[in-house]
Amino acid sequence: MPFKKGQSGNPKGKPKGSKNKSVRIKIESLIKRNITKIEQEIDTTTPEQRRGFLVDLSAALSITQIAQQDEAGI
Repeated sequence: MPFKKGQSGNPKGKPKGSKNKSVRIKIESLIKRNITKIEQEIDTTTPEQRRGFLVDLSAALSITQIAQQDEAGI
């Protein structure tokens, strides 16, 4: 029996404030698999390049966090 428009198989829905664990797990896994290469790259960059990397990473994480909050209805 298909669901009516606007309904799902989980009538209570996703709890407010719950995190999208799959994104966090994927990021952690990516870092763990590549930590040696990441460390080597950081050691060979200039301070300006490192700063740029951190700015880009912060922006990416902020976008992910905003998307998670949007999904949670926060």
